[in-house]
Amino acid sequence: MLTWLQELNLADNKITRINKISCRKSELHNLNLAGNYLCFIKDIKHLSQFQKLNSLVFADPLYGDCPLVALCNYRIHVIHYLPHIKKLDHYKIHEKERLWIKHFFKKQVTYYNVLFHKQVNIALNLLKDRYKEYQKEMHHIKNQLYTIKMKKNNQSYLNYKAYDELENIILQIKLSKKQLKEMKEITIVQSKILQQQLLINMNNSGNIKFTEYNTTSENTVIQFCKKFLLTSLCSTIKDGIGITDLRLYKVTKVCNKEIDQLNVCKAKGLQSDECSMILKILTSPGVTDIQKWPFNIFHTDLLLEEELIVTNCLAAADFDWLNTMLSIKDKQAKYIHVSQNFFAASSVLKKAKNAQELCATCCLLHTFSFVKPLKYLIKLNLGSNFISVLDDFTQENFPALKYLDLTNNLITSLESMGSFHTLQEFYCGNNKIENLRQINNVKTWQTLRVIDLYNNPICTDALHKKFIIFHLSNIEYISGEYVRKSDISEARYAFGNKFDEHVLNIMYETDRLTNITQLSLVNCSLSKVDISAEILPQLESLDLSKNQITYMWGLHSFKYLHTLCLSFNCLETFNGSDYAKNKCTFPKLYTLFLDHNCIKSVINITKQKLPVIKHLFLNNNSLQNISGNIL
Repeated sequence: MLTWLQELNLADNKITRINKISCRKSELHNLNLAGNYLCFIKDIKHLSQFQKLNSLVFADPLYGDCPLVALCNYRIHVIHYLPHIKKLDHYKIHEKERLWIKHFFKKQVTYYNVLFHKQVNIALNLLKDRYKEYQKEMHHIKNQLYTIKMKKNNQSYLNYKAYDELENIILQIKLSKKQLKEMKEITIVQSKILQQQLLINMNNSGNIKFTEYNTTSENTVIQFCKKFLLTSLCSTIKDGIGITDLRLYKVTKVCNKEIDQLNVCKAKGLQSDECSMILKILTSPGVTDIQKWPFNIFHTDLLLEEELIVTNCLAAADFDWLNTMLSIKDKQAKYIHVSQNFFAASSVLKKAKNAQELCATCCLLHTFSFVKPLKYLIKLNLGSNFISVLDDFTQENFPALKYLDLTNNLITSLESMGSFHTLQEFYCGNNKIENLRQINNVKTWQTLRVIDLYNNPICTDALHKKFIIFHLSNIEYISGEYVRKSDISEARYAFGNKFDEHVLNIMYETDRLTNITQLSLVNCSLSKVDISAEILPQLESLDLSKNQITYMWGLHSFKYLHTLCLSFNCLETFNGSDYAKNKCTFPKLYTLFLDHNCIKSVINITKQKLPVIKHLFLNNNSLQNISGNIL
C-alpha cells in the first residue's frame, strides 16, 4: 500500500468490494471512489483504517454515483462508521449532523433490543402455556393410573386389559414429553435466528430485510418455495426414498437492496425475488446448521476479536483448562458469553473483573456471584435462570451499568435494587412481579429509556404503565410498546393531579403507611389534596411545596401534624372554600408555610382554627389587607 499518498482517485473503474485494509500509518487525506460498482454498505467500515482521511467521495458529478449511494441511510451510515472524515461527496459534515446521527444510531440499537425481547417474551409465554397444558395432562394420567390400580383389585378385570391401558398411557407420556422438548428447541432456534436477522438488518442500515411466512396460510411465496424444492430434488432419490410431498415449517423472504443495486449497475436481467430470496426450512429441531445458514452468505462477522466465547461443550472435567484460559485472559477479556452450563458460568463470573459485557443465559443460576464492584461492566444478561433475590444488583456494585436483562427468572420485587443513575435499558419480562409497590424504586431511575415487564402479573394492572411514564421523563418503550403523547397525558391525569388514599396505597405498603411520621411530595404536579388521618395516623410533618395545588381537604384530621409546607402552589384559600363553615382545627400545627401562593384573604386563618401556631409564612401572595383574628 502506498502509505505516503495524500490523495487517491480511483473513480470510474469496476471496483465491486472494499476489502479489509491494514494501513494505520497511511497519510491519505482525500479518496475518490465514485463511478464504481460498490454496493455493499458494510464494506465502508474497512475505510476506518485511514485515520487521516478527511474527504471521501462515492457520488461525483464528473464520474457518476456508486450504487451504494442509493441505499437506505447511506450518508448517516458513512458518517457514523467514519467519524473522522470532514467531507462526504464534497459536502461538509457539520457538528449538528454528527450529533443527530449519533442519536439516530442510539435509537436504532434501542429499537432492535426492544423488538428482540418482545418476540422472545411472546415465545416464552407460549412455551409456559404449553408447559401448563403438559402439567394438566400429567395430572389426568395420574388419575388414569389410579383408576387402573383400583380396577386391578377387581378380580373380574382381566390383566391384558390393564396392560393395554398402561401401554397407551406410557405412549401418551412419551408423546407429551417429546412435543414439549421439540417446542423448547424450536423456541431457542427461533430466538437465535431472530437475533441474527436483527443484527444483519442493523449492520446493513436496514438494506437487508426479512419477511417471515407461516406455512399455515398458503400464499404465492409458499407455493413458489415448495415448487422450487420439489423440482430441485433428484427423481432417483425421490423414487428411492419414496418422497411424495414436502412440508414446510417456515419460509423467510430476504430482500437485499445491495444485490438489487448491483444487478441494476451491471445491467443484469435478474428478478429481485430470484436474487434475494433465501429459504429456511426447519425440518426438525435437531438441525443445528439452520441457526447459521443462510446468514454466512452475508459475511456478518458477528464475533468481535476480543470476545471470549464459552459454550455448553464445557463440563466439570474442563475446569482446569477453563481456569488456565481465564488466568491468561482475565485482564484482556471484555466480552464474556456463557450459555447452558452452570459449572462454566460459576467459574467465569467470579473472574470477570474487567468485563464490559457479560452474558450467562440458561445456566441454572440462583445467585449472581461476582467480585464487587464490577467497575467496567456496561451490559449484563442473566436471562432464563432461577434468580429471585436482587440484593447485590445495586448502583454501588455496578457503577457503569447501562443494560440489564433478567428476563425469565423468578423475580418478585425490584425494591432491593434501590436507585440507579446509569441504567438505560432494563428487561425483566416473564417474572413474578405483582404490584406497584414492588417497582416503586424504579421511579428514581431517571436515565431509563426502556423497561420490559411483559408477562408479569403486574401487567394486568393498567396503572403500572402510567406510574412508570409519570415518574420517568426519558422512558420510550414499556414492555415492547412505544410511549405515545396520549399515554403521557393519561399518566399525568392519573398520578399528577390528585393526592389521595389511592395514590398512597400504590406508593407504600399499608404497614409502612401507619408508621410514617414525615412525608415529602415536592414538585409532583399535584393539583388536589384529599387525604385523612386514617391512612397516615402518625404523620407529624408534611411537605407539599412546588406543586400546582388549588384545592385541599382533610389535613385538619391529622392530630399530630406540627409542620405543614404548602409553599409555591396556587392556593387562594387555606384548607378548602368550605373551611369557615366547618369546625375544623389543627390542634398541634406549629409551623405553616403558605408563601408564594395566590391567597387574597386570611379570614380562615384564626386562633380558633390554629390554636398553637407559632410560625406563619404568607409572603409573596395577593393579600391587600389583614382581617380576622390572625394577629
